[in-house]
Amino acid sequence: MKKIIIWLLATMMLTACGGNIPVNNSGDIINPTSGETQIIQDKVDDLVSKMTLEEKIEQMIILDYSGVPYGNEGNNDVTKVASNVKDYISSHNFGGIILFRDNIKGTEQTLRLISDFQLAATKNNTSHQIPLFVCVDQEGGRIIRLATGTSLPGNMALGAINDSEVTKEYASIIGKELNALGFNLDFAPVLDTNNNPSNPIIGVRSFSSDTSRVSKMGEAFIDGLHSEGIISTLKHFPGHGDTGTDSHTGLPMINKSYDEIKSLELIPFKAGIDKGADMIMTAHIVYPKIETTKYISKKTGEEICLPATLSKTILTDILRNDLGFKGVIVTDALNMAAISEHIDKKDTAKFAINAGVDILLMPVSLASGTKEISEYVDMVANLVNEGEIPEARINESVARILKLKQEKNLLEANDYEITDSKLKNALSIVGSKENHDKELEICKKAITLVKGKDLLPLDKNNNILILDAYENEKNNIEYAIQILKEQKVIDNSFSYDIASYEKKSFSDLKSKIDKASIIIITADTYSRAYFDNNNEKNGWQGRFIDQAINEIHKQNKKVVLVSCMLPYDVARYEAADVIVCAYGERTISKLPIEYNGETATFGQNMTAAIIKLFDDEEFKATLPVDVYKLDKDYNYTLNLWNE
Repeated sequence: MKKIIIWLLATMMLTACGGNIPVNNSGDIINPTSGETQIIQDKVDDLVSKMTLEEKIEQMIILDYSGVPYGNEGNNDVTKVASNVKDYISSHNFGGIILFRDNIKGTEQTLRLISDFQLAATKNNTSHQIPLFVCVDQEGGRIIRLATGTSLPGNMALGAINDSEVTKEYASIIGKELNALGFNLDFAPVLDTNNNPSNPIIGVRSFSSDTSRVSKMGEAFIDGLHSEGIISTLKHFPGHGDTGTDSHTGLPMINKSYDEIKSLELIPFKAGIDKGADMIMTAHIVYPKIETTKYISKKTGEEICLPATLSKTILTDILRNDLGFKGVIVTDALNMAAISEHIDKKDTAKFAINAGVDILLMPVSLASGTKEISEYVDMVANLVNEGEIPEARINESVARILKLKQEKNLLEANDYEITDSKLKNALSIVGSKENHDKELEICKKAITLVKGKDLLPLDKNNNILILDAYENEKNNIEYAIQILKEQKVIDNSFSYDIASYEKKSFSDLKSKIDKASIIIITADTYSRAYFDNNNEKNGWQGRFIDQAINEIHKQNKKVVLVSCMLPYDVARYEAADVIVCAYGERTISKLPIEYNGETATFGQNMTAAIIKLFDDEEFKATLPVDVYKLDKDYNYTLNLWNE
C-alpha cells in the first residue's frame, strides 16, 4: 500500500510537470521529494526488523585483525584469514574490518585476504549475509597501508599546490587502488587545520593552517574517492590540529569555546559535510569549555571532562543538529590511550552510543579471541536491556549503517570470489608505473621554494655533495639522479657524492665538504625536538646543520637546505642560501626497476626536491602553513617568520 501511494503521488506530480516517473535499475520508483529510492528504505527497515539486538550491536562494531590472531595453533600470520576466524565471522554480523600494514604485504595477498573476509560475511554467513566495511587508513604521505601501492606525497604537499584538480586526481589514485583490492572505505581525508606547529601527530597529514585551503582540498579529496566508489571519512572531528598531545599515547585538551572552534576548526568539516562526506571520525580530545560532563579517570583518579568521542554535546548538538551531518559517525580507535587508559570499557560504550556514535572502531580485536568479543557484545546488550542505552538509539545507528551500505550497492548481490580477471586488474593498477609517474609529477608541483631563487637551477658543472640526514635516504637521491639523466638534464659527466650525517660529527665529513662546490643538506624534522640543539637525543640534526652552514660559508660556498618533513624548520635554518620544502621523507628501499603490481611502495618527495634543484621548471607552490619565529631556546614564538 505504501508503495502504491508513493507511486500515485509521484505520477500526479510528474504528470503535472510533464516529466517522466523516476525509477531505478530494478524498476522501483524513486521518492521524488527526498531523492532516495523507496527500495533502499524498505530493505533497511526490513533487515533491521529481522536482526536480534546482539546482531545489531555487532553491525556497529569494526574489528581489527592485527597482532596475534586467537586460537591459530601457533600460526601468527595475519596476512591470511585463519579458519576459525572465518567461522567466527560467518556466524556473526560485524559491521566491518580494518586492516593495517601487518595484514597487507602484497597485491595478490591483500586481494585474497579481503575476499576471504567478505565471503565469510556473505556467502558463508548463517544469518543476514551483510558485506563488511573493509577499511584502511590510506591518506597518502606518512599514513599509508598498502605495501605495494602508490604512497603519494601527503596532504600538506597538496596544500602547497592548492589545486583542486590535482587533489582530486591524487585521491582518485588512492581510490582506484583500494577498489581494485576490495577495500570499500578509506579513513580519509584528514580535515584537521594544523594551526599548532608543536602538534605531535597531525603535522604534514594536514593540508594547511588555512581553513580555506583545508576546505578546498578536502572537498576535492572527497570527490576523488567517490569517483572510484570508495566511502570517504572526514577526520578527526571537531579538529586535532591545535593539540600538543598525541591521543595514541595521552589525552589531549583544547581549551576553546564553541564559537572559537566554529570560526576555525569546524569550517573544513562543514565544507566536507556540504560536499557529501559519508562518514565522520571523532577525535579523542577534551574540550572543557564545550563538554563539561565530568568523569573520574581510572588512570589518574582525577576528574576529566568527557572527550569529543563520548560527548553528546559535540556529536549530536553540534555535528548533527548545528552542522547538519546525516551520515555515519565512527569513533577513532577505542584502544588508543586517550580513551582506554582513562575510561572504563563499559562506560565508553555507553557514553559513545548515547552521544550519537554509530560505529565503534576497534573496541576489541580479533586478536583477543571470541570470548572477549562476545563478552563485549553481551556487555552492550545488557546496557540496552537495563535501560542505560535506548534500543531506539541502536536501531537508528544500524539503519544509518545499512543505508550507507545500500547506497554504495554493498547490500546488492556481490561476487567476492577471486577470478583471474580480478587479479589481473589489481596487478595492473596497484602501484602501477602510471600511478608512480603521476605521483612524481604531483611531488614536483609541491616542492616549495622559500629562499634562493636567483641561485637556481644549480650549476650542473659544480662538484655537488648531498648530505642526507639518514643512511636510508640514499636511494631517493640516486633515483633523482637517474631521472635527471633520463630527462637529459644532466649527463654522465655530472659530479656528485652522497654521504649521510646520521650519527656523525662535522669533522667526519669535512674532507668531503672541502672537495665540493655546492652542498645540499636534507633535514628531517618530525618535531621541534629535531632542531633543538639542547635536546640530547634528537637535536643532532640541528647541531650538525648549524656547524655545517657556518663552516661552509667560511669557505664562500653555498648551502642548499631541503626540508623533507615539517616546513617549520625553514625558520630554524634561514641562514642557508637556498631553502626548499618537500613535505615528506618516505624512503626508497630498492630502486624501482619494474612495475608488476608487487613492487614495494616508495616515496618521491625527496627525489622530486633534488630534481627541481637542477631542472628549469618553475616553482609555483606556496607554504601551506604559518611558520613562526623561534626564540633562543628554539621555542616557537607568536610572531610569524615571514613578516
